[in-house]
Amino acid sequence: MDFLSNKCPKCHEGEIFKALFSMNRACPHCHWVFEREPGYFVGAMFLDAMFLPISAIPTVLVFSLNGLIKLGAGIAILQIALLSPFVFRFSRLIWIHLGVKFDPPK
Repeated sequence: MDFLSNKCPKCHEGEIFKALFSMNRACPHCHWVFEREPGYFVGAMFLDAMFLPISAIPTVLVFSLNGLIKLGAGIAILQIALLSPFVFRFSRLIWIHLGVKFDPPK
């Protein structure tokens, strides 16, 4: 689970994110550029779009089984809004580490 560490996949020392929503352009330690090309993180956006609804499905199911579908939908929307910053980081970290695994830096 190295991809959860927020460390550069090349040198494992520099941090990828410098704040909640702010990424370093390159590794502060080895200077490896994280965004390899324009549009590199489009795949991470697909991971976002997959993780967020999946996280809300159990909430909607539990409330709908008890006949409270509107309350369940409201809580699921709130849950998605609260989880978005974490899923944003998580999906980008996964995407960067997958990119290194399948196309290692030279």
